[in-house]
Amino acid sequence: MGSALQRTAFLALLLAAAVAIAALAVAAATPASGADLPFGRDGSVGVGQDSCSGDVSITVQGLYDRPGYTFKDPPNYSEEDNLGIFYQVNYSGSCEFNITVELRGSVSDAVIGNTDAEDGMACLTGCDIADVAGSYLQAGWDLENHPNTEEEHVVATVTVDSTSNFTDTDTSNNSATSTAYINIVNEEPAATPTPTAVPPTPTPTAVPPTPTPTAVPATPTPTAVPPTPTPTALPKVNLGVPTTEPEVGVVGETVKVETKVTGEVAAAEGLEVWLCADLSNCESPTAKAAPGTNRLASLTWNTTGQSPGTITYQLLAVIPGSSADDDPTILTTKEAEIVLSPNDAYVMMGEREDTKGKVIGIVAQPKPVIDTLPIYPTPTPPPRIDAEIIDIYASPSGQAMLGQHVEISVTVRNNGDYAINIPVELTFPSPEKQPERRSPRVEPGATATVTFTWKTRNYDVGVHTVRVRLLVEGNATLGDTATELLFELARVEVDASIVSISVSPPEPVVGQVVTITVRARNHGPVSANIPVTLHFPSTDKQPETRRPHASVGETATATFEWRTSRYEPGEHTFYATVPGELRPYVVTLLPPTVDFTVSDLRAVSTWEPVVKGDWVEVTALVSNLGPYAGSGEVALRDKMGDRTMYRKSVSLEPNESRTVAFTWKTLRYEVGEYQLQAIAHSEHDLERSNDGSDAVSFMVLTHRDITVGFESSQPEGRVVGDTAKAGIYSAPAYPSDIIAYDSSMMAMSGVAHPVSDTRFGVPHQSTESETLRRDAQRSGLQCVEYQRQTGASQPRAVLCPAAPPLVR
Repeated sequence: MGSALQRTAFLALLLAAAVAIAALAVAAATPASGADLPFGRDGSVGVGQDSCSGDVSITVQGLYDRPGYTFKDPPNYSEEDNLGIFYQVNYSGSCEFNITVELRGSVSDAVIGNTDAEDGMACLTGCDIADVAGSYLQAGWDLENHPNTEEEHVVATVTVDSTSNFTDTDTSNNSATSTAYINIVNEEPAATPTPTAVPPTPTPTAVPPTPTPTAVPATPTPTAVPPTPTPTALPKVNLGVPTTEPEVGVVGETVKVETKVTGEVAAAEGLEVWLCADLSNCESPTAKAAPGTNRLASLTWNTTGQSPGTITYQLLAVIPGSSADDDPTILTTKEAEIVLSPNDAYVMMGEREDTKGKVIGIVAQPKPVIDTLPIYPTPTPPPRIDAEIIDIYASPSGQAMLGQHVEISVTVRNNGDYAINIPVELTFPSPEKQPERRSPRVEPGATATVTFTWKTRNYDVGVHTVRVRLLVEGNATLGDTATELLFELARVEVDASIVSISVSPPEPVVGQVVTITVRARNHGPVSANIPVTLHFPSTDKQPETRRPHASVGETATATFEWRTSRYEPGEHTFYATVPGELRPYVVTLLPPTVDFTVSDLRAVSTWEPVVKGDWVEVTALVSNLGPYAGSGEVALRDKMGDRTMYRKSVSLEPNESRTVAFTWKTLRYEVGEYQLQAIAHSEHDLERSNDGSDAVSFMVLTHRDITVGFESSQPEGRVVGDTAKAGIYSAPAYPSDIIAYDSSMMAMSGVAHPVSDTRFGVPHQSTESETLRRDAQRSGLQCVEYQRQTGASQPRAVLCPAAPPLVR
């Protein structure tokens, strides 16, 4: 046994063989309804960082009697027995988190203690899911401290540690109960005998009362001691089973010791692993190292000064002190053994076990020393190691559909002199897939079969080579230790049918986004991605394809979106296709019903009457009283002339209202009477009777009469130099056309911008009017109000040049 990796495989193989034999024993002692127990590691679980949620579950594989692997009948066990619990934690996602496993009795509800020294094999607290997912775990049942019960099953519960950023999507499978049960019959302690009755003690003679003692001064109250602060909880970490290279060291040479750190490693800042060769003094470690890649701590131990033989050393997970004076914080420890030879004359022969069958070390013996002198006898050679491959086969045989799982079975035989673990390694065709190993324990002259699962979904069509070899060091066989298996993967011919087609909403309206769902069933022999294609009604809309995955006999769902804004109401035919089937589907598209109504038609700024050339601002309130959003047209019509003067498009949400403004430029219209009316039009209007507004009448003239007079018409009493106030008695088309002159015929001021003059009393604008005109420059609505109050007929761009335009 040469490398540390092989020694680890050796231990794992011993465990797998023990489990296999135990499972057969449990099955024999279990009711017929119990499921067959799988054994071995499938090696198919990979852990990455794709998401932070998934499904964690647990199953109890069985119970087994470790020494003889023969389950008792009846299953009565006591503290003298060595009973193992075999269970598996399952997880198919790719997150990193820690878990805790709790084992309890189904009848007593008592926590089951673990008698195994290696807690990592049981994964009870702070286990990294990447280390245990898909693996078979075991714990020794502490029967000594378990209450006596009958038909006691094992209940295993897995929980995700609260510090992990992970959400378990299904907690219903976080607990499992073993099929097999045992009766715990520890010897009860002997009952304490009932004591013999003692006759009553006679009443003693009355004693005179004791005099009251002198009062003792009160003891002063001690000073309050402040409470001791609660210590901070330490991170929970575990050290894995260490491996050494070489397995049998030589005194004076270096030994490489590796151990994997699991648990709350991220919370242990500055974590180091120390190796202590002198158990009586661990203050100065022999070697130390921090966990590196994959949380693996690698320590180099210089064995100079060590004594030959079996050396017990200790590994410690510590957080060093912040300074040289501070003591380190020890999180956990683990003891292990190594054999040190005075030279290279030792060879490893196997494992050393304790009384309960637990591997606690290795056994080494001196190599035979061959002297060239004939006076020394020839040493006895070590036992012969001879293992070979006698058969390899696959199911299905020779050929499979791409995506099928292929079971590859390898049968090996032990032709040697003693029982050994035979490591069998299978190499897959893809270099990205790591080789897998199985290590059955095989007795002399016996055979064993191991099975591997090849998942072919990500491989190419064609012939692939699967290689198998034995990793037995010092194998003296003349038979096969390596072989190949040629296997052909054929293209998957998808066989599917359409189960159903549905739309949402069920009664779509033009403008809505419609979801079309197609469900298809896989009738093929393997899981496959089913190509589902949807052909849309419009020829300029390209077909779309979805490829949902479906297991054999299961259905998969493909969804598509149809945007209906440019389609007409009515029936539209779709075609959904899968390999082997084409199915039409008709969707009826309803019109987007609206209810447009027009009200409050009025002229916001005009003089009465209107003079040809004036610009008249006309507004109307348009509302949508219907249940859907829609678009339409609002027209300003000359009712008497039966003609449309202006049109505007409008889009309204349900129950939305909007003011639509028109500017009637009268210059190109004839003199006469006009009745204006606003009418809304939408193709899918529910109610036509409210589409038009009331008519508003206007009289268009060629000019206005303007009369200018004075405040007083009485000439009596007037002398030269008196003043008079001019007044405008009818509104002009444009007030700025009225000019006031003084006696010298010099222009004084326009009415639009009047000034006060003592010789000619031009009326001055009020403060309220000036404020209104100033505010009109700030918004379009205030400008409209200014037009209405003052009667100004100029366009708003002239009257309020600084005001933002009115939203139409």
